[in-house]
Amino acid sequence: APAPALAPAPSPEEGGGFAVERRKALPPVPLSGNSRPFTALLKKNASLQVHRSAASFCHILVVVFIMILMVILEVLLRYELDLAGVTAPIVAHSPPFPLNGNIYQLRLLGSQSPQCKETFLYSLEEEADIDEALIGEPGGGGLLGELPQVECTTFNADLELETMRVPQFVHSESERAAFHTLMDDLLFLNSIPASNLETPEVYNRLADGTVHFSHLSAPDDDHLSAGYTLAVNDHPLTLYHRANNFSRVEISLGSIEKAAEEKGFKLSPDFRGTIVLVHEARLALMDMLHRAMAKQRLRGNAVDEDDGSEHGAQDPAPPAGSSVPLPASVTELLQTRFAQKMPYIQMIDSNALVEIVGSFLFPILLSIQLPNALYLLTADKESRMRELQKSMGLRVWQYTLANYIFAMAMYALGVVVFVVAGSTANLRFFTLTAPELMFALLLGWGLSLVSLAHVLVCFVDTKRMGIVLGYVVGLFGTMIGNVLSGVIFGDVPLVSVKHEMPNTLLAFPQIALCRAVYLINFDCVARGECVSSMDKYLGRPDLIACVTMLYVDALVLLVLALYLEQVLPSTFGVPKHPLFFLEPVWPWLELVRGGGAGGAAAGKDDVEVAMSVLDARHGRRSDEGEASAVAGLAAAEDEDVAAERQRTAEARPQDSALLIRALSKAYAGNPSPALDALSLFVERNGCFGLLGHNGAGKSTLFNLLTGVLVPSSGEAWVAGHSVARELASVHRKMGVCPQQNILWEELTCEETMLFFARLKGVASGAEAGAVARALAAVGLLDVATRPAGALSGGMKRRLSLAVALVGDSPVVFLDEPSAGLDPFHRSLLRRIIAAAKRGRTVLLTTHEMPEAELLCGRIAILQKGALRCVGSPDHLRLRYGGFLTLTCHLDVAALGSPDKARAATLAAVAAALPGAVPEGGDGGPFHGLAQFRIDAAKVRASAVFAAMQSLLDQKQAGAGAGGPAGEAASVGFSDFVLALCSLDDVFRLVTEH
Repeated sequence: APAPALAPAPSPEEGGGFAVERRKALPPVPLSGNSRPFTALLKKNASLQVHRSAASFCHILVVVFIMILMVILEVLLRYELDLAGVTAPIVAHSPPFPLNGNIYQLRLLGSQSPQCKETFLYSLEEEADIDEALIGEPGGGGLLGELPQVECTTFNADLELETMRVPQFVHSESERAAFHTLMDDLLFLNSIPASNLETPEVYNRLADGTVHFSHLSAPDDDHLSAGYTLAVNDHPLTLYHRANNFSRVEISLGSIEKAAEEKGFKLSPDFRGTIVLVHEARLALMDMLHRAMAKQRLRGNAVDEDDGSEHGAQDPAPPAGSSVPLPASVTELLQTRFAQKMPYIQMIDSNALVEIVGSFLFPILLSIQLPNALYLLTADKESRMRELQKSMGLRVWQYTLANYIFAMAMYALGVVVFVVAGSTANLRFFTLTAPELMFALLLGWGLSLVSLAHVLVCFVDTKRMGIVLGYVVGLFGTMIGNVLSGVIFGDVPLVSVKHEMPNTLLAFPQIALCRAVYLINFDCVARGECVSSMDKYLGRPDLIACVTMLYVDALVLLVLALYLEQVLPSTFGVPKHPLFFLEPVWPWLELVRGGGAGGAAAGKDDVEVAMSVLDARHGRRSDEGEASAVAGLAAAEDEDVAAERQRTAEARPQDSALLIRALSKAYAGNPSPALDALSLFVERNGCFGLLGHNGAGKSTLFNLLTGVLVPSSGEAWVAGHSVARELASVHRKMGVCPQQNILWEELTCEETMLFFARLKGVASGAEAGAVARALAAVGLLDVATRPAGALSGGMKRRLSLAVALVGDSPVVFLDEPSAGLDPFHRSLLRRIIAAAKRGRTVLLTTHEMPEAELLCGRIAILQKGALRCVGSPDHLRLRYGGFLTLTCHLDVAALGSPDKARAATLAAVAAALPGAVPEGGDGGPFHGLAQFRIDAAKVRASAVFAAMQSLLDQKQAGAGAGGPAGEAASVGFSDFVLALCSLDDVFRLVTEH
């Protein structure tokens, strides 16, 4: 190849380190022999975090900030509660509730409430055979006739005021029918807005209670007895109770409260406003029935106090409901009594209020690191750095494990801050929880968090989307977990379904975390049941289930992430079949399902039949099929290509830098192979050019040689090592510069180079020297500490080239290294490649034919996955382009139109050069040109010059002698250009014809 035309030395702004390489040669780079992917990835991630220190420390500072806010909130609450005088323990007294007598004695309002109606449903046990006459009805005979009644003015069903006597007892056919009536009424009230519950058509609907009689003796029985089951309206919503002073009381005891305070005790809040007294209502209903039974029995044995006898004379029993006075002893027995709750200690713990809020905040603080974990993973995915790392020897399991370890380390740092801040704030969740339980909980959540990040990264391709998705899942997922754990399955009246959460919901790690935090914190703060030892933890099966499921979730999510990474389509890479994990046994499954008799009959054993099935599924050819394909190609291919194939068949891998034998790659569903039996031999110490249109198979070949793809057939060796069997050794000998600049924009040039030096196995003591050597080779030594994102386009391209050169890789793949560069940087890059190819082999793909001609000693042209020609640039020009190109500029001004000028030019050239063949009948896009191809073997260039110059001389002579204008214009052109065949012409001819 001709010597390259070196570009001028770069300016200091463009990285003047190139001059350093010329002044001082650095020593060779020693290799350790083993790649260090974990060291490389961990240090790279640490550098990324350092450059993102603001975002990284933001997550930690948020934890500290929230803890400080909780402490401030607790202090403010304590101050306000101290001012209100409710923080000191006090003895709270509940209001007395009258059991006997009329409940309206307690009414302190001036007028009767329109909600004074009292309604009860009663039913009789069918098997008990109770005489309905014994039950009676209010205001009549029987047991219910003994109930005292009062008048009540309220609205009837027609919303008209009506005076009635209460309480009313309504008969139901059965206890089940009474419950159905209550259920229908409750469903109706649930469908009504709260603002309408106080309207007459609503508040008179629901009954105050039910009584189901299973036994009732006659009043004159020797053993008076009754069996019944009662229920009262115990709904916690006040508006579901009528203000009839049965289960709901409207009360204002300001004077009583004042008197109580003067005596040194404080009334409970039950004394103020509207109160619901459920237990007292139950006692009142029981006492109402017992009192009626006593009155019914005693009326039949009334004692006349005026009689001086010991027992007195027995008067006839008056009818039920009569006003005959009872004896004084009975009256005294039935005097009004009161029921009252026992006094209790009342105080408001401000610290407890804040800690209950912590049950909802702690899971959010523990989930806030999810966006940070997603950032690290999406950064590699967005920049295609993951694919580049794979091409340089990084295994998927190594990449996943290293990132997993680093993410856990970052999580551990945040957890330490979380625990220290919580302990400093003296929150009981941290101080009274068993350390072993706290460690197990936080470790399980950390594993689940990192596994969840690996699953989520399968669905996003950019850092921005990764961070957004991390915050959405972290915040909203935790909020949903808090609602389920503390509300739906918590201790909130009317809302909580039950306290036990189904274990199926714990399959979601955020729900398991929220549930565990709620059980530990809420039970400790609100119930005093702190899990302060492992013995208490082992006695909590619900808590054990939460912690255990965190570890199960972590394992399941990690396996799911590894699977989705292989099968989901991505911007870069080829997804695998959803059942790819069955590939090792699939041939035998096919054999069992389809039977192997046919294969055995054909003279093949089971293994051969199975392998043929596997080859067919992957587009691989059998030995016979491959030989047939190679023979078919040999019959139609160029003689240089055939000679190259023969050379690869006879060569030894250790004698070449790159040896490819019949390498093929076919994709399922595509009838045409991406690479078809390619054979190449690349010598050591030089530059080999690979040309072809887009889709010709160049990228497929690179992916096969770097191990990203598995070939359908054929073999390849790089630096004497088999790609199929010694891929790790191949990666240590190989450097790759992809077509795009694949760089971490936050890392400096030096940090980027250190990562790839470690990945390639450069000894730890020689890392700095290897990086300096590579940066100096591309002229970036002076900007080694500058972030890659701050470099210009040309400098980024040179940094990508330095990545390929670091570690003195003997074989370097350059995929269109000068694409998108301006002429200055393109010339500079060619200069660097020309210097870099000394002592190593460079495989170069490019669309710039002058670049290939300048740098490459041999060139191969691919078309539709097959090799079309191979040889040096001069050989290709002589073999495929043995012609001269004559270009004439039409004299349109003289003839008035391009068509007339072209016709005159064609006639003149045909007369002067009979062997000239016109090209592009209409001139193509250049209507002012006419092109001719001349066989260089038949006509010498000097003869062409002489003939064309003669035509121009005749034109000028005719015009100067004053000849007619037609004679001067008969030539048709004003000047011409004669050129040898270029590599562009060869490429066009080979690929188009």
